Amino acid sequence: YCWGSNSSGQLGIQGAATGSGARYPKPVKVNDFKWKYISAGSEYTCAVDENDHLYCWGINTDGQVGVEIGSYVNVPAHVGAEGPGDPILFSSVSTGFNHTCAIERSSKKAYCWGSGNNGKNGTGSGLVTPSPLTSETAREIATGGEHTCFIEADASSKLYCWGGNNSGQIGDGTDVPKTTPIVIDTDIWHSVSTGSSHTCAVKTGNKLYCWGQGLDGQLGNM
Repeated sequence: YCWGSNSSGQLGIQGAATGSGARYPKPVKVNDFKWKYISAGSEYTCAVDENDHLYCWGINTDGQVGVEIGSYVNVPAHVGAEGPGDPILFSSVSTGFNHTCAIERSSKKAYCWGSGNNGKNGTGSGLVTPSPLTSETAREIATGGEHTCFIEADASSKLYCWGGNNSGQIGDGTDVPKTTPIVIDTDIWHSVSTGSSHTCAVKTGNKLYCWGQGLDGQLGNM
């Protein structure tokens, strides 16, 4: 079920109105699929079904939906099924402002696509279909406004971040963007969440750390 604005088809409802005035204030059933993971980005949505197939829908002007079928995708489109062979299966997905990342089920490789502004998709250029990121594996991944972070899947559980860094949201002590993942901290991290220009994560001892833009108190230290 989805609800809210459907200006760009982000609710994924077959036959639903779109455009600036299209709003659905109550939950509406998207389809009869059984879903196990969902992420809502800026005017688009992605979800993983019970068979680990990834679907995305909504605005696609930067390739963030992950399929080459137009600037707006009004119903769920199967992502990772364009090439020859079996479709890519994903265990989780994270949607940002205009880029998306997901973790492949068996290899635990991170795939990203959409806008490459500030290198946030790991390449520095736009991608319209999923592309594997690095040699590292990921247990959890989070896409923000202009940056991305993931926790490594092996026992080290190191934290990696990259992309836009104008507010220090990467956490490397600079305000310089990074186009590829860099290790932020070698401690064991348990979870990470990225906002528009800030990041929060939990590491050993269940201690919460936040960094980046805090003008509105989003870092919790005011």
